[in-house]
Amino acid sequence: MKNRVFNLFTLFALLLSLVGSFASVTPAYAAGIVVNTAADENDTGSDCSLREAITAANTDSAYGGCPAGAGSDAITFAGNYTITLSSQLPLVTTTITITGNGAANTIVQADAVANTATYRVFEINLTGSLALNNLTVRHGRCNGFCENATTDGSGIYNLGTLAVTNSIIANNSALSGGGGGIINYGTLTVTNSTLSNNSALSGGGISNAGTLTVTNSTISDNSSPGSGGGVSNIDGTVTVTNSTFSGNSTANNGGGLYNDNSSPTLTNVTFSGNSANANGGGMLNNGGGSSPTLKNVILANSISGGDCVNTGGASLNGSSSNNLIESTEGGACGLTDGVGGNIIGSADPALGSLADNGGPTQTHALGTSSPALSTGTNTGCPSTDQRGVARPQLLVCDIGAVESNTQQNSTLVVNTADDSNDGFCDAFVAGITDCTLREAITYANGVAGTWTITFASNYTITLGSQLPAVTGTIIINGNGAANTIIQANAAPNTANYRVFLVNPGSLTLNQVTVRHGVSSGVGGGIYVLSGTLAINNSLISANDSFDGGGGVYNSLSDVTITNSTFADNTSSNAGAALTNQGTMTISNSTISNNAATGTNNYAGGIRNLSTLNIYNSTISGNTSTSAIFDGSNIAQDAGTLNLQNTIIANSTDGDCVITGGTLGTNTNNLIENASSACGMTNGVNGNIIGSDPALGSLTGSPAYFPLNSGSPAIDAGSNAICAAAPVNNQSQNGITRPFGASCDIGSFEANPPPLPTGWVGSVSVTSDKNLVSVGRPHIGA
Repeated sequence: MKNRVFNLFTLFALLLSLVGSFASVTPAYAAGIVVNTAADENDTGSDCSLREAITAANTDSAYGGCPAGAGSDAITFAGNYTITLSSQLPLVTTTITITGNGAANTIVQADAVANTATYRVFEINLTGSLALNNLTVRHGRCNGFCENATTDGSGIYNLGTLAVTNSIIANNSALSGGGGGIINYGTLTVTNSTLSNNSALSGGGISNAGTLTVTNSTISDNSSPGSGGGVSNIDGTVTVTNSTFSGNSTANNGGGLYNDNSSPTLTNVTFSGNSANANGGGMLNNGGGSSPTLKNVILANSISGGDCVNTGGASLNGSSSNNLIESTEGGACGLTDGVGGNIIGSADPALGSLADNGGPTQTHALGTSSPALSTGTNTGCPSTDQRGVARPQLLVCDIGAVESNTQQNSTLVVNTADDSNDGFCDAFVAGITDCTLREAITYANGVAGTWTITFASNYTITLGSQLPAVTGTIIINGNGAANTIIQANAAPNTANYRVFLVNPGSLTLNQVTVRHGVSSGVGGGIYVLSGTLAINNSLISANDSFDGGGGVYNSLSDVTITNSTFADNTSSNAGAALTNQGTMTISNSTISNNAATGTNNYAGGIRNLSTLNIYNSTISGNTSTSAIFDGSNIAQDAGTLNLQNTIIANSTDGDCVITGGTLGTNTNNLIENASSACGMTNGVNGNIIGSDPALGSLTGSPAYFPLNSGSPAIDAGSNAICAAAPVNNQSQNGITRPFGASCDIGSFEANPPPLPTGWVGSVSVTSDKNLVSVGRPHIGA
């Protein structure tokens, strides 16, 4: 026997409502009533409670502390209130719009705790029209009869017109009736809303015997010991578009949707994780009068009862097409794989878990391998998905409630400075979807191949935790070190995590700044545990670690640094800018103002324990606290140090000290401190030992030291070293080497100032690359 919830008590209530419908009609102009208290008052005081506001709207007269209603009334809230009722709110008999301040900020509840009240929250009679916007309705409970001798609709009982928008209906229960969240005998529209964790004898979320329209909404985790865990529809009219049924359950039939003697239309709907102990975990259609139309619908992942089942002579409308039904248990509602674009019993839709994927409600996102991608029909496909993302993203709509806008090309574009992670690197849709750096790395790690990450604009990205360990092959191309900043926190030494970890993967950083990482171990900015790291045209600054490698710590891996600057990094141990235990190659780079800060520690610049190759770089002004001569700029404890065309100067505790390992190739270097020159001798192999390099002030981005006029580093480098990799005749300041007879030592290549505007003639360049003749001014200039 059908489980019908319409009973004698309901008929009696209908007759009472009809009597009231012959009352005189009030003028149809809107009045505003502002609720200014969370108390559930019903008195003559000066406050205007929600209970009093509804009475004032119904009667078009002042009531309590509320002004008189007038025709169609708009009720709003002066603040963010949780209103706990002592009984059901007054019956809505007129046209009322109640607009909260957001579902999290305006909560109307039958009691403070679920399953303790003995009354529902709202009721609308046959003449009433209620619009609920931006609020939560919860904890209604009909344990036996509620008001008007009904057992149904514990959250909301509707005989008239009800519209629920941007709202949550949750944790309501009708133990012996229908419609835990809402029972509808009139007209019900649900838009951008969530019905969750409601329960009833039938229709845990919604019981419908009227006209029901559900759009862009989620019905989840509702339950019923009868039928229709999510929705029970008996003799009603139902249209569902861009919506999700997830995790609903029933001890009988139709875990997600129970449909009896009706022909609903479902378009781009996703059913996942629903269950029925009998039939139709996702959906059950019963009776010869049932002929639903399904287009672009996913029915999958049902825990029990099959995804889609017809009984009692029900059958789908012949226009049903392009649906994905994962299980054939129970007959898949009579659909055949490959016919009408339907995908039946042959494919997992690869749905993500129910989650915030953007938009007002939670959804199941489509995985990048989902067969639902671009296999729907454009006929009747909505213009947007449940979240508001435009359809189709490609040529053909996706099946289900979500239209994937996940970036899947080999170049991912970060389009926000936020640091969230929903697992998807999406094309940007304002307020709905985005691709954070965290999401881009997560995605790139999971898909084979080389992935390039770029930035849609200039961002300073402040992290909430370390970025995902790089396990794939990832190239990150910023918009310049001054424009793309990736920082652990907004201020240095305030985070408790580093920025990047490479293990095991390959990371290339181009034109970015990495700063403010902190590690209680090694590698405050970047820790290369296993894999490779390349840093180009970038700034690594103001990072800190306890055990070395404040900027970068390289453990048994390959690191290359080109045209980059390490500045203001610190470590309580040695190697504040860089600590190397693998193979590290540095060219055209600057390492300055880094500090080993712990008691008696050394190597504010670089600590080497393996193979370190440095070409045309400037290492200057790094500091340490060691009381012994251990090298503030470079300290080598083991391995091999190869130095070529490099300046090491201005240290506090020795420029270059080797306490273990060997000095390898060393040519054309300038070491200021002759007492700590890693064993090099002035004049041997072109090395200049014991001379001040005459460095200018840091300038440029990333910053470098210019060479002042008369610097002994000018034209003193090896052209062969400059021409070969990794220098490749380049310099950190962008001048092609050599400018003049020979290339310069260090990261900077000196060049003469530009000609004054309007001057022409011959140009002579002195040995220190300054102009000595610029000809004559052009007449008329």
